[in-house]
Amino acid sequence: MKKDIYFVLVIAFLLMFVTSSVLAAKTTIRFNFFGNLNEIEVAKEWISDFERQNPDLKVEFESIGSSELSTKMLTSHLGGNAPDVTRMTHAYGQSWASKGILLDLTEFLTNDHSFLNDFEQGCLNIYNYNGKQYGLPHTLMCRALLYNKDLFDQAGVEYPNTDWTWTDFAEAAQQLTVRKSGRVSQWGFQLAPHVPGMFSLFLEQAGGQFYNNTRDRVTFNTRAGLAVLNFWRELIYQYQASPPLAVGSQLNHEQAFKLGKVAMIITGPWNRPVLAKEAPELNYGVAELPYYKERSNNYLGDGIGIWSGTKSKEAAWRLVRFIMEKEQQSLWWNTLHSHFPVTTTSLNYLMEQGLKDDQLAIPFIKGLEYSRADMWHPQFLELQPVLVREIQAVLDEGIAKDPVRALSDAEIKINNILAE
Repeated sequence: MKKDIYFVLVIAFLLMFVTSSVLAAKTTIRFNFFGNLNEIEVAKEWISDFERQNPDLKVEFESIGSSELSTKMLTSHLGGNAPDVTRMTHAYGQSWASKGILLDLTEFLTNDHSFLNDFEQGCLNIYNYNGKQYGLPHTLMCRALLYNKDLFDQAGVEYPNTDWTWTDFAEAAQQLTVRKSGRVSQWGFQLAPHVPGMFSLFLEQAGGQFYNNTRDRVTFNTRAGLAVLNFWRELIYQYQASPPLAVGSQLNHEQAFKLGKVAMIITGPWNRPVLAKEAPELNYGVAELPYYKERSNNYLGDGIGIWSGTKSKEAAWRLVRFIMEKEQQSLWWNTLHSHFPVTTTSLNYLMEQGLKDDQLAIPFIKGLEYSRADMWHPQFLELQPVLVREIQAVLDEGIAKDPVRALSDAEIKINNILAE
């Protein structure tokens, strides 16, 4: 009897020893994630699945508000205690890389050609700095034209189609603008010149280029840039089909569309869940953007990167790689219906599952085919306000700055910043 008890105790001790050894052998990595509540829930499900498939790893999930993201990442990096893996926006990727915050992923991607080739190659440039990859987009977006079908029907205007040019768009916007007692009660379109990348989007459609090939100077002070500002002025003041800045500033363009005060806006797929929840009766459609000389769009995509100071590079990469897999990409879309998968494999899978019949999604997907990542630059957040101030000076009726002068002033100011 004593021998049996002794044997049981020995076995129990060995089990405890093995268990504690396994736990001690686990590598813990921190995952910094910004997002709304629904996005956070998806991310937590990712982590649960990841830990189940990787029993040697543990992930500490850290949720943060988007407004705190940049400050926290920079200060924790300088303090030597940043999260191993972080979600970031398209505006931060190259900036963080230039500051040494992000790890160069080349060593991992070099030996994973099939994985790398599964991405739309142009979108990788969002997180590419000096020819090296410092992050990967985990979602992919662009902009499209949202239009209120009921307002189009009331005005007897045909819905937008893929052949729409700037001229067609402007004519429709005029017809969709309604005046009562001398005041506008419904705008055909609401311009949002302050939105990051909006000027670049129109510039590229006009055949222009924001930066030179070495990206150390801006090149928007051209006929293409002038065409954009003149077109925007015409929409507001000649056609009176978009609210003046003083009016538009009182109501966000996305909010105005949701309330039925504006017939058309240019925005991204992130508004889909918002409209479904807050304006379920809104009868709207989505169309590809109208164009001028050529079709163009901007790649937008939140990404995943690894902190340059991590002591667990291999473990961190395994998490990044996991997030890009078809199952995780599909979970994101099927739960949120807002951001598209970033890999061809995942997108094709969802298309086969019914996404190809989703008319609120297809125009965005087509737009991705001719999107570019040219707008994103290490100093983008510093340059954007300079450009916006000059654009607003042109569009503000009280200032009415000459577009040629505004483009020249913006060019000089921004190039001075780039030269510092």
